[in-house]
Amino acid sequence: QGSDHTWADMTDLRHVGRFGLATRREYLRTALGALPLITAYGALLSTLGKLGLRSSLHNNERRWASAALKHLRIELDLEGTELFDSSENYVVVPLHEGFVDPVVLMHLGLRLRFVARDELSEWKRLGSYLDSTNQIVVPAEASLAGHRAVIEEADRKSTRLNSSHTDISRMPSSA
Repeated sequence: QGSDHTWADMTDLRHVGRFGLATRREYLRTALGALPLITAYGALLSTLGKLGLRSSLHNNERRWASAALKHLRIELDLEGTELFDSSENYVVVPLHEGFVDPVVLMHLGLRLRFVARDELSEWKRLGSYLDSTNQIVVPAEASLAGHRAVIEEADRKSTRLNSSHTDISRMPSSA
């Protein structure tokens, strides 16, 4: 009582990925409520990806993202989404200040494919999703090798990067 720290701040912080909430009850509500989002919905998305049902996958990704925002009590106000042309390809580069970026991006109404760090593939549910939905996984190093890996994976997975929206495919191959 009277401390500036939240309940989560005062718990064991040796593990990465913790979030701070005001009370233990709120922490438990958030953690327990996330279980179906991670397990059941994660399995559904992975299955849709394995079956190659891209349209159904994207629709269910948006449903999952809406459920995640609702559960986390995050209000999202997007403006300008009507400016996206669904026949065009886009490269969207978020700041990745946290894991909420993909949740927000799924609300753009675009058919997304993500570039993820290879270490995320080691997470059971997330790794299964990344693999079965054909996401692009690259080495964690921020280097030209990482850039090349993105291009190679995009080509390998038949992802077309439209050069009118980005010069990513024209970066020099030596450095």
